[in-house]
Amino acid sequence: MSGESLEEQDSRGVDGASALDHQLNALEAAAEAVPGDGAPYAQAGDLALSSGQRQRALEYYGRAIDTYLAAGRYDAAAAVCRRVLRIAPRAVRTRATLAWIALGRGVHANARREIEEYVRAALRAGEEQRAARQLSMMAQATLDPDLRRIIAELLGRLGAVKEAERVIAEMAETDLRRLPSVEEQERVWSQVLRAALMGPRELDAASDDQHPPDVLD
Repeated sequence: MSGESLEEQDSRGVDGASALDHQLNALEAAAEAVPGDGAPYAQAGDLALSSGQRQRALEYYGRAIDTYLAAGRYDAAAAVCRRVLRIAPRAVRTRATLAWIALGRGVHANARREIEEYVRAALRAGEEQRAARQLSMMAQATLDPDLRRIIAELLGRLGAVKEAERVIAEMAETDLRRLPSVEEQERVWSQVLRAALMGPRELDAASDDQHPPDVLD
């Protein structure tokens, strides 16, 4: 049994908290000193997590992801997303971010897997309407006809039948088999970045239930 008094134990706890805050503040300052470098935020997340402050860790990881995305460091952003999912496997926005990154990368199999995982997470969380808006935007952002068909099917699973029908109708009107131009690819990446950085409120404000924005215009 410890010989410490309650006052000594309380003092040690306060000192530990102060030391943690000092370290976290130093990491925040380091992140602000080098724009585009999310590593200090990720390190702060690790530190907060190891100190038992899970919610604080998630906030730092979120800042790391946004910083990496804004700097165009998509692989680094995806790596932090994976870290988030290890401690919060049902994090819906993190799943959406991974889906957008995979979509922008243009690898069909990866994009399909990440979008399907996002839909599963959204269904579990009861966020079908928000997910339907996201998928409608994804359908307009991708130039892959097969992926658009999959997105239409997933919209149906979300109960967004009209949106699914719109995706199919737009496919019939658009020549998606041609190779995209450099300008089109750049516009897609611009939209991917914009969408990946959107929080739930921003997405709700930017999206219209009846007609989501045309991301290729």
